[in-house]
Amino acid sequence: MDCRSINLNEGYFELIFQEYFLNEYEITKDGSNDKSYFLCPDKINDMFIHNITETANYNPILACQVYFSLKNSANIKLLQDKGIRLTEDGNVLYAFMAQGAVNCMQPYSKEVKSPATKYQLDRTMVFGLGDGTFVNVLFETDKPVYLWSAGLEGQKKKAGISLIKVYDFQNRGINDVVVVRDDSTIEVLSLNTDQEFETQYSTVLNEGVTAIDAGQINIPGLNEFIVSTYSGKVLGYLDSEAVNQVESKKVKENPKDTEKKIKALRAEIDKLKQNVDQLKAEVPSEGIVVR
Repeated sequence: MDCRSINLNEGYFELIFQEYFLNEYEITKDGSNDKSYFLCPDKINDMFIHNITETANYNPILACQVYFSLKNSANIKLLQDKGIRLTEDGNVLYAFMAQGAVNCMQPYSKEVKSPATKYQLDRTMVFGLGDGTFVNVLFETDKPVYLWSAGLEGQKKKAGISLIKVYDFQNRGINDVVVVRDDSTIEVLSLNTDQEFETQYSTVLNEGVTAIDAGQINIPGLNEFIVSTYSGKVLGYLDSEAVNQVESKKVKENPKDTEKKIKALRAEIDKLKQNVDQLKAEVPSEGIVVR
């Protein structure tokens, strides 16, 4: 079967086959053993491993695409519903509906945090939906809690969100949300002083986007995100103002840095000379052969 997704954690890994099967394996010194198996009645669009309950080390969260048929007179119409499932050991602990088809997800916290492991993240996830919005959900052990929804207030309807990435792109200490839409629009959304998301950057590609990630890649200290496309391109995006600040800082500090490097090299050379002189003093001259 075709493997569509894989997720690794401490001692376990999960595989999604043919978009409907969730297989969980336990890694041992002798290899891997089947731990559990779950056949989802709906297509699985995305998966994330989180520590939600106290009875397990991890819980797969499944973003599912739910379909059902509606009979209207002689016509049968296929409608698209929405669903999110929290599972444990191949069983569904609870499932709930979102306001649109659930396409993707990411762990989310307003402030930038660096937990030791991903299981120490807040139990909140942000989900990208097919209606163009994204929602923030808190996962409690027995029920979900909707925190907020963003994306349509005072705006015309946009294409569905196919990919989402939570990252402090502007380096403010507050996480931004980067979304890729079904029409290949890429947007960087940031919280303003009124705690509402505003579009800081937007662009449209002429081809589909397959993946997105973020980090410090080209310039240390400067955040950026990259996307890959169906044609095999990898595109990187930087904040132009931040780039200008870094470059101007380099120009200003360059002479001082050069002077510091020269002083350090001279000090190193002087130290090497002292070591050579000390060796000459310790070793008799007849024992030294110069070639």
